[in-house]
Amino acid sequence: FSLCVKMAGVKTSPLQFEQLVGRLDVAFWYELEKRKLHEWKDAESPINLWGSYTTSTNAQLSSSVTVTAAGFGALHLPRFTFPIHGTLVNVNTIENAKRYNRKQLLDAEGTKMWEDVKSGVWLSNPSILTRFVLLSFADLKSHKFYYCVGFPVMMPAESFRHAGVKKIEKVCTVEQQTQIYKGYEQLRGLAGGEDPHQEQPHNAFIISVIRESNAVEVHPLSAWGEQSTAADREVWLGIADPCAQATVPGWPMRNILLALTFHFDLERTLRVLCYREMAGHQDISRSIVIDVCVSASRLLPAGISKPNYAGWPTDNKMKSFDLSPLMDPEKLSSSSANLNLSLMKWRMLPTLDLQLLEKTRCLLVGAGTLGCNVARNLMMWGTTHFDFVDYGKVSYSNPVRQTLFTFEDAKNGRPKAQAAAEACKKVYPGCQVGYYNMAVPMPGHPVVDRQAVRDDVEKLSSLVEQADVVFLLTDSRESRWLPTLLCAKYNKLCMNAALGFASYMVMRHGVDSQSGDGQRLGCYFCNEVTAPRDSLSDRTLDQQCTVTRPGVSAVASALAVELMCAA
Repeated sequence: FSLCVKMAGVKTSPLQFEQLVGRLDVAFWYELEKRKLHEWKDAESPINLWGSYTTSTNAQLSSSVTVTAAGFGALHLPRFTFPIHGTLVNVNTIENAKRYNRKQLLDAEGTKMWEDVKSGVWLSNPSILTRFVLLSFADLKSHKFYYCVGFPVMMPAESFRHAGVKKIEKVCTVEQQTQIYKGYEQLRGLAGGEDPHQEQPHNAFIISVIRESNAVEVHPLSAWGEQSTAADREVWLGIADPCAQATVPGWPMRNILLALTFHFDLERTLRVLCYREMAGHQDISRSIVIDVCVSASRLLPAGISKPNYAGWPTDNKMKSFDLSPLMDPEKLSSSSANLNLSLMKWRMLPTLDLQLLEKTRCLLVGAGTLGCNVARNLMMWGTTHFDFVDYGKVSYSNPVRQTLFTFEDAKNGRPKAQAAAEACKKVYPGCQVGYYNMAVPMPGHPVVDRQAVRDDVEKLSSLVEQADVVFLLTDSRESRWLPTLLCAKYNKLCMNAALGFASYMVMRHGVDSQSGDGQRLGCYFCNEVTAPRDSLSDRTLDQQCTVTRPGVSAVASALAVELMCAA
């Protein structure tokens, strides 16, 4: 500014600032993914965030703002940090992110700051003039995120200039530095062992140097009018500085300088302390002092009532962060497996209770063609706690029709229930699958070992009692009889599926009807005129086996699980 040059009579240089960089930690992306999937869904409304920065003493590190998962909640600052308020806009497609009007987003935040400046509210909380905007897209399938962080600043019509940068030791004695440190600690509420989480967000403050004694006092920025008019003192501006460069201040100083100049109509050379504290050491010796020329008459272009805004990175490119390499493979599998279900809640089935489905425990009586397909459909619906009951072994004809078995299972004659349970764990490690290699007692069949039959009845009775839903998926009518009685006894939801050649039957029973009249839903045997009997002996091979068109089982299994989910 020419005015400052004439007043100071010294050479001045343009004042440059080190731009902030956003540091978004891993936990932040975990939280964003969770909220996008379960809360925001397809909404693109702006979300309030907060981050923090610290004063820096390491010139090798760039000025940065850290945003963690806590940034979505109430402001809760760690000790020795300063708040920065932000706005997140998470869009639904990468194309949307690329063509998004970033200038409009930045201008909206800049307008908020300018309104705060004009109203004077910033004086009691100067941290509101340090803001950030985060534009992002979350690829929930690949757990990859694309983002860009901007830090809006209000641009003066002419750049600020300075008359020199000095180390604090050239301006302040050790005693004065100690007074500044203690005064600022007290202003922030950190002196005397107070709760560090109650720290006040004063990232800018007043330093008053008493002329007669050279003593130093620290005051809140709201006291500028009173302090600057006192004849017995010199008033400086102090700013918590995230930059550690020897001759360059940090980004927060830009908006504070403009606001102070505008609000108090300053036309002067202003001494600014860039406060750089070594956390926990009571040491501010790395701080620098800058004499800045400020002129309220040069802040805004002629005929313009507000400043322009800037703050996006110079390259203006989207960055990316891939979360998947940092995720446990089993958790990654679980998150990905449930993605389709969570997306269903966005628009199609907003009332779908995924937690209820996840907690539902199922018993699958039969681990054949129907049992394998039902198990896969249960996992697709997020029901991952189920048990298999079957007495058979995998034969060579099974793997092509029964989707959980392999040639090796048939070669080794493995028990169906065990092989099916282990296959489910390979498909989805997060499922809890048990198995019981046991026979289902059937009426009409000869009893060879009475005690073994009693044991099987007791065990099956216990399994039905523990389950929430029982699927009857066996080959014969009589094998369904005892489980049907047990479901009625324990009032369990029973899903019955049976196959014909080109037909199928799927029904739900075992519980009271939803009409509230106390009537029970009719079961598989309610309309039978003959008692269950041995349907397997004295039959040709095509009558013993379930001969059915290959696609029928998949349809019946899917409908059985869908009927359970709709119950």
